[in-house]
Amino acid sequence: GSVRIIWLFFFNLTAKLVMFCLIHHLFNGLNLNSYSNLEVVRGGAMTEKERISFKTINIYIEREYLESVIQFVLSNKQQLSKEEQISFTKSFNQYVNVLGFRNPSRAPQPLQINAYATAFEDKDEVVPFTLSTWAKLRPELTSNVITWLESEGWKDLAHVRDYQEDGGFLSEWPKKIKFDKLVKDFNKAYPDGDFSRDDIILMVFWVSGKLPEDSSVEV
Repeated sequence: GSVRIIWLFFFNLTAKLVMFCLIHHLFNGLNLNSYSNLEVVRGGAMTEKERISFKTINIYIEREYLESVIQFVLSNKQQLSKEEQISFTKSFNQYVNVLGFRNPSRAPQPLQINAYATAFEDKDEVVPFTLSTWAKLRPELTSNVITWLESEGWKDLAHVRDYQEDGGFLSEWPKKIKFDKLVKDFNKAYPDGDFSRDDIILMVFWVSGKLPEDSSVEV
């Protein structure tokens, strides 16, 4: 009887050791797999396109020109559809603060322009709805720029863009394209167009969704 008890003890002990080894091996395998998947995720993240914040575009915009764009938008927004006007006014009132006015839309236009320009320079959220509205109000320029860029092989063009926290411009500006050449080539394609140099460059920035990586490039 005592021999049988000792044999059962060692049998149970051996079984437990085997089970422990199996479980240990299984967990090691899971850890290795998890680590491997993590590396794949990290590797994928490193290949994602680098984005620049929307407000970075201010590097290439003089304050005086920005204010002229904003004045144009404010003076012509009634040309938008009712839905677009409501959406614009909602965004404007949310992000633009005019000192002394609870409702910035009621402030005199010069005060609106100044406060709006400051918000455009400081807040990422302001850039998309402003330039999307500007593009809608400049249909001929918008259409011409998109058509011309498509003919030049540019992809993923859009004249309306929404704000997203992880959104922004792509730093994929073609290195060989300088602003002077860009404007010259565009004007050659549309010789009857009456568009300013600044308007052409700004529209190309916006519909392409791209900015030069080197901020030292002169507009």
